[in-house]
Amino acid sequence: MVNSHRDAFFKNPSVVIQQLYEKHGLDSIEDKLIDEFNNLVNLPTDIDSIPELESADFGTLVRWTAMVQDTGYGTEMYISTSSNDKCLVYGANQNEDVQFDNDQDDFSRIRERTNIYAVEIPGNNNESKPIKEDLLGGPSHKFPLQDRNNKLGVLLKLYDNDSGGSLRPATVYEFVGILGKSALPRTLDSIEEDNVQETIVPSLHVLYSQQVDNKPSSVVVEKDVGEHIITWLADEVLGGDKLAAHYLLLSLVSKTQSRKAGSPIGTLPITLSLPENENTSELKIVKAIEALTNLSVYLALSIDKLNERRLYPHSNGDDLNSGSLQVSPSTCLIFDERHLGQGTLKDTGVRNVHSIQNVIQSQKLEYNFPFSAFPFETDLITVILTDHSKSIIPGTIHINVKPTSDNYYGELSIPKHIKLWKEFILQSRQKQVTIPDEVSSIIQQSFVDERQAHKQNGGTGEGTSSDDLGRRITMARLLTSLDDGESNTMNNDHWNLITKLEKEREERC
Repeated sequence: MVNSHRDAFFKNPSVVIQQLYEKHGLDSIEDKLIDEFNNLVNLPTDIDSIPELESADFGTLVRWTAMVQDTGYGTEMYISTSSNDKCLVYGANQNEDVQFDNDQDDFSRIRERTNIYAVEIPGNNNESKPIKEDLLGGPSHKFPLQDRNNKLGVLLKLYDNDSGGSLRPATVYEFVGILGKSALPRTLDSIEEDNVQETIVPSLHVLYSQQVDNKPSSVVVEKDVGEHIITWLADEVLGGDKLAAHYLLLSLVSKTQSRKAGSPIGTLPITLSLPENENTSELKIVKAIEALTNLSVYLALSIDKLNERRLYPHSNGDDLNSGSLQVSPSTCLIFDERHLGQGTLKDTGVRNVHSIQNVIQSQKLEYNFPFSAFPFETDLITVILTDHSKSIIPGTIHINVKPTSDNYYGELSIPKHIKLWKEFILQSRQKQVTIPDEVSSIIQQSFVDERQAHKQNGGTGEGTSSDDLGRRITMARLLTSLDDGESNTMNNDHWNLITKLEKEREERC
């Protein structure tokens, strides 16, 4: 009996909502529907039993994992019952005729809900799902990545306005709700224009939402996984350069662990300067990062592109335009400057470079509005590619790549155990590394010794700076996170290897 009632709720929730309305009336019907839903579905355990939105029919219960793009639509008033007494809460009975008379009884039918726009997760490297034709589309300015086909955007309708206010832009959530169609809220400018047609988009009347973090789905217990990844990156991706392979893997496992005086602690943005090459094939490193991460976005930078489209979210007042930097946490941003070209950065280009710089140095992205700008914290991985020239974007660790072969272009063969490696990287990003007192003392003493040696050798300036020390400690933490299993304690070997890597990198500069 429970299963048949549950199946009915999945396939035609309007019937269940109407039954609740006929039994209890409008009073607290939203709460009663949530109770009914929770009695039938145990979340998050039963989440996989709910059909996915991408292949579902309108009017059914669906689930969808998506990134919130625009929380600025605010609340809307809607009519909760139709002219023939059908309940319209949570998108039920959407084809019913709605009439409103300006009397006291009809005002009691008015209720409030929150509108939020969400899009498919930008840069998702997992296997894509086929999407029904009637779900595709939506305003192009709402999607962060303009060069992608088959875009899916949905207008979320939340009946608990408090939960609507807690959803953050550029954050991924799992939603469960009833799939429908709605008109996208119109801007003030479009309302004043008589000939502007409504934009009809898929809508989701949300019953459940839960933030989703990019975490491993299983525990990796295999030995020496980190070393295997470094060897593969060096031999198959970076032309034999093991130093560059170390830095790339350390960058991929980095994350914002904390903040000190507003600055992120734990990130490792890098610039890989490759030898100039006339080869027009794709760099293997781009495909390698896609294979090793769940989320990555490749952005080929040129003066013209920087001047043309804003990479940061911006609004003209009522509607938030997305930008390529509006991506979810743990996304790897790959900026390719190898074909930057000649020219002058105009206002949009300067603002774009400033936004990229803020993401790299402060892990913050400003959302621009007509009279203000609001910074939102990010947690993004950054890899910049250049052709043996300095990046136009400061704040990264610069590595001159020294390949011993030219096999870093062309097709990349993906190892069969790439899923294990991807899980290992996610696992490493979650580790909380500890530094024993004896290792901390070794670090401090090596810092003092290096500065003294620099002075004794007649060097100018202070030699190893406090910034250098901080970077090495961050790198040693990241190296420790690559240890097997749950091991998370830094030792002297970690510190010595990082010191060696840094000295070799500096010798190349």
